[in-house]
Amino acid sequence: MTITCKAIKNGICISGQGDYRPCYLHDFNPDHTVEKMSIEEYRQTVLFPMYDKMKAGEFPEGCWKCKATPHYTFFNEEVADYTNNTLTDDLLILDISFSNLCNNGCIMCNSRNSSYYKKIEDKNMFVWGGQKNAITTNINHTDKIYKNILENSTNIKELYLKGGEPTVDEKALEILDYLIENKRLDVTIRLNTNLTNTNKKFLDRVEKFYRKRIAFSIDAYGELNNILRHPSNYEAVIKNLQLWKDIQHDYDSYDVTSVISLYNFYNFPKLYNHIKQLWPDLHHSINILQTPLYMDIAHMDEKTFVRGLHGYPAHLKDKLKSYYYNKIKNIKSIEETQQDFFKRSRQWFETRNANISITENPFFNRKGK
Repeated sequence: MTITCKAIKNGICISGQGDYRPCYLHDFNPDHTVEKMSIEEYRQTVLFPMYDKMKAGEFPEGCWKCKATPHYTFFNEEVADYTNNTLTDDLLILDISFSNLCNNGCIMCNSRNSSYYKKIEDKNMFVWGGQKNAITTNINHTDKIYKNILENSTNIKELYLKGGEPTVDEKALEILDYLIENKRLDVTIRLNTNLTNTNKKFLDRVEKFYRKRIAFSIDAYGELNNILRHPSNYEAVIKNLQLWKDIQHDYDSYDVTSVISLYNFYNFPKLYNHIKQLWPDLHHSINILQTPLYMDIAHMDEKTFVRGLHGYPAHLKDKLKSYYYNKIKNIKSIEETQQDFFKRSRQWFETRNANISITENPFFNRKGK
């Protein structure tokens, strides 16, 4: 059996801590970092042999997620689109976080991906274990490493900017300037943004590119979004969404993405309907949260789950059902730790001047909480 993944052959993913991976789904390896090897060395000594291993029909170590769901087919289609099915060893997709600099500290995120938890802790607000002791990691800002990134941007077809929040990172602006100066406006710009920092200097640069693929992260309607994605402001987020709409080109694709957890499961239909009223043809997708495990919707009893499905559009309802009924068979019960989970969840809301009842999820009203 021959398996090929063009993410390995033609892509690279670099985290804000400087870790290399072939794609965002792959496991980290502490030996593969920007400090220990250049991009060229990583591709030649790690990625290309990995690609040959896949062609022989074997999933390399770290590619275990694709054994269950063949995500590599998506990458293959993407590269084929960029190359018109022509084979090449060029680096075509650069997926990078220049740092973990962020202006939000979200309930489901961690200090690896957001520096903002340090500000939250300094205000004596509750954070989960994986959010403590946050520091700003910006190894990709250093002159030597940033130069190596630019040198390998010569032939890229897609630049995927992630964070943290990329709109607040100066290096994200600088690499856009580099592409503009080198007349590479044909590069597809992909971006994940929380819509809390939609500033003119960033929009002016991004607008110049012929094709943009933008994912807007909004998890809930109204005040609940402000609590889950602290300290965002829902009204400001919606106004900033309009600013992106104003610079949309014919070949751009925009998508609102929402992370579905125990906290927003009952609120999401309100958000979905509000977005559709404002922008009827804007695509809205969901990612079902699986980590941290204790926030997973599969912890709900079936009655609570089914009741919460009311108001979801049919295609998302089917996706949630498929996930829930497959996951509930194997998920470990949180009964032993439920007291602690409810206590900590309440602390998150209360230290942000809210009550957990704002979730409207009966799960948080269970006896014994």
